[in-house]
Amino acid sequence: MALRDSSLLNRDRQLGPGTPSLPGGKRSIVLSPPPDRPDNASAVLRAEPQICDPYYTEAERLDRLTQFRSTAGLLIVAVVLFQIVACTGYIQSPTPPTPPPPTINSDLACPTMIPDQATNICPRLKNITLTCGGNGMLHTSVGGGSGKPFLLGVKLDNGSVLSAVLVTQLALCQDGPREGVTLGVTYTGQVSIPPTGPPCISTSKAVYPQFDFGDPHFDIFKDLAQDTMHQTLDDQAITSFASAFGLAAPAMSRCSFWHEMP
Repeated sequence: MALRDSSLLNRDRQLGPGTPSLPGGKRSIVLSPPPDRPDNASAVLRAEPQICDPYYTEAERLDRLTQFRSTAGLLIVAVVLFQIVACTGYIQSPTPPTPPPPTINSDLACPTMIPDQATNICPRLKNITLTCGGNGMLHTSVGGGSGKPFLLGVKLDNGSVLSAVLVTQLALCQDGPREGVTLGVTYTGQVSIPPTGPPCISTSKAVYPQFDFGDPHFDIFKDLAQDTMHQTLDDQAITSFASAFGLAAPAMSRCSFWHEMP
């Protein structure tokens, strides 16, 4: 007992007379940040343990505090390094927009064997022929694809001639005179490819920069002649498309849900 009291006395002397006392007469040391450190010091310093065990010497307390600060410093360095590594990984540059598929252009022979209009309508056109202007060819194009609808283009140069025998009510729906119209046309059609069955034209339009009857009196047949030309281009466009892609040609070029393109 005397040895223990002597040891405690020595520690008490080391602690000094100004050290706060714990219950039972024991004294403790509470370490706090230096007075020149601001109140909003780092979280690590605020988290420093208050080492107040009276059985540690001041040197032991300082050693433990140094160990704690070293460990906290290593943790901070580890967090900073993790953030640097996480932020300096491979950053993929923005993917450039996918360019549209190239348009396929080709010239085809001018259409022949254009069918007569149905005989149960009057007026109507029959014995229809077409002469292509320019270089005498039908200019076609195929665009779209790669997830987008196929768009077919057809162009007849100005100076092309559509000729037909007019079956009119004036002639009691009998054959009338042959009349020609000089025209130019730009056609656009969209292809629909159903899961089963051949492709067809779902929507299309024909724009006429030129459409002149030889005899202005027959201008009353303008809508009829333009509808015939439009149907002919639908037929020609889908037939050429099916042939180019090795598909079966449809019996009817227009889909059952066909509508005129705006």
